[in-house]
Amino acid sequence: MKIQLSRNFFYNCIMSIVEWIIVIFLILFTGGIWLLKENSFILYNNSWIRIAVYMAIGIWTIPFMMKKRQVNRKYIIWIAVSLVCAAIPLLESVNTINFAILRFYCPIGLGLLIGLYVPRENFWKLLNKFITIMFLIACISLFFWIFGAILQVIPSSGDIYFEWNDIRKAKSYFGLYYVPLWQIIVIGNSQIVRNCGIFTEAPMYGFLLCVAYSFYRMREKQKRWVGIIIVVTILSTIGTTAIIYLLLFEVISFGLKKSGNNIMGLLKFFLFFIIAIISTIVIYNLVISKFLTGSGSVRQDHFRVALELFKATFPFGCGIGNFLSFERLEIYKQGLSIGLPTVYAMTGVGGMVITLFPLGYLSVTSMLKKEWKLFAFVVAFLWISICTSVQFNSPFSWLIILYAAKGTEGFVADSQ
Repeated sequence: MKIQLSRNFFYNCIMSIVEWIIVIFLILFTGGIWLLKENSFILYNNSWIRIAVYMAIGIWTIPFMMKKRQVNRKYIIWIAVSLVCAAIPLLESVNTINFAILRFYCPIGLGLLIGLYVPRENFWKLLNKFITIMFLIACISLFFWIFGAILQVIPSSGDIYFEWNDIRKAKSYFGLYYVPLWQIIVIGNSQIVRNCGIFTEAPMYGFLLCVAYSFYRMREKQKRWVGIIIVVTILSTIGTTAIIYLLLFEVISFGLKKSGNNIMGLLKFFLFFIIAIISTIVIYNLVISKFLTGSGSVRQDHFRVALELFKATFPFGCGIGNFLSFERLEIYKQGLSIGLPTVYAMTGVGGMVITLFPLGYLSVTSMLKKEWKLFAFVVAFLWISICTSVQFNSPFSWLIILYAAKGTEGFVADSQ
């Protein structure tokens, strides 16, 4: 009995360590400067690090594959559909096959594997670790953003250079926080420093924080101060996309949540109506003001190019990793700034099915089960995935999308 207990304890410890490592690297792959420093061993071996992490994810799923449990037949059908769809852009991606394998096919394959074998409670273990790490990063970044970048009480420890579409410069604060100089907003004689944490740009950091906040809000046990710190950190990134994400998530989840009695329901309806109007006005003004900025012009240009390429190369796409086709049509040639439209231009109808079906299915099942926070997450996640260039940078976004094909069963305890 003692031997069995010690084996279980050892097994659980190993699995937990592997999960922490996987989550840390999934976060860092989403524009973490630690992996992109110029002339570093890690940068030159970035592809091998990705392969090692993918192998670790595969090894992590093996124990779940060996356990006898009923396999979801619907998900097997979805795997077959996904593989057919993933094959559609393959011929167009021959010249960029290495990029396609590492940034598209491997994450999709692992996402399907996790969706098929990894049960909800174990997937949530990954998500809880993700929330914890993002909370720690948020705390550290807020500290250095306030006392270092803003008040300058803590001096920078030096400058570093990193590779992100170009060689870029950032102020380092002991390797725990960075201020990428290209993310500083200049208004007249004033400068606004965006909180980028340990990431290359504020949108990447905002994406991770927003997803962490949503999953935190979906947990049964919540510590209010954790949510407050994450929200404050999101606001400190000064990102229009992230702020709209928060508004969408909170307004939808609050407005659709059922009240206990008729009077409260009526009051809530009027309150929701007022909040919805205010939020619509705020979102409209944020979007309009965004379009008037330099980054807004860049996004408009990239949306235009993605649409032109999607129509010109339909249904196969222009090829995964075929950035030259974008550069020929772009006015602003500084790296793509949008997410799903880029995926659809490169992968054609196959990429559309792989991304939109899981999110659509999860939204429908969450509405039927009245899981309004989950429904709000799908709407907000779709928004930020369109406006932020994460899909080919973040394997984590693919894992979420493909796990969504399980519907509410993958996220809510009583939805089987």
